[in-house]
Amino acid sequence: RILEMYCGSGAHTIALARCVEIEKILCVEIDQRLVDYCNSNIVKNNVQGADNARLFILSNSSFRSSCFVPRLRSSCFAPRLAAVDPPRSGLDGSVKKLAMSGEFEDMFYVSCGRSALVEDLKVLCEVFEVESLCVTDLFPRTDSVETLVHLKK
Repeated sequence: RILEMYCGSGAHTIALARCVEIEKILCVEIDQRLVDYCNSNIVKNNVQGADNARLFILSNSSFRSSCFVPRLRSSCFAPRLAAVDPPRSGLDGSVKKLAMSGEFEDMFYVSCGRSALVEDLKVLCEVFEVESLCVTDLFPRTDSVETLVHLKK
């Protein structure tokens, strides 16, 4: 079971949903247009009916409500893993708080903002350890890189 924050238009969601081992994915996105695109992409990629993944997509306003974390804890969802792909500014406070609360054992952090990643890791490494890290240059001849960090308790 995966909690995917900042799911965008569903690129990671669709790939994750095709993994046989994944039972449920709870996706959260702040931008309603991207939520609509994600839903559309799930249908276009024939993922909605997949037996192995139950997808639930929420807007970030639902996540920010004070009842989200207690509902997550009391539900049978219980994510084992969190996947985050925040904007360049990094994780917002509510996501950091959730990460620090001990709801999951593993976290995969995809970052396009190096300085925000460094600041977020200072906080996250109070609870997690960096298991592995991969840097990819998707934009040659620019100073931008994508970084994938696997954090583990």
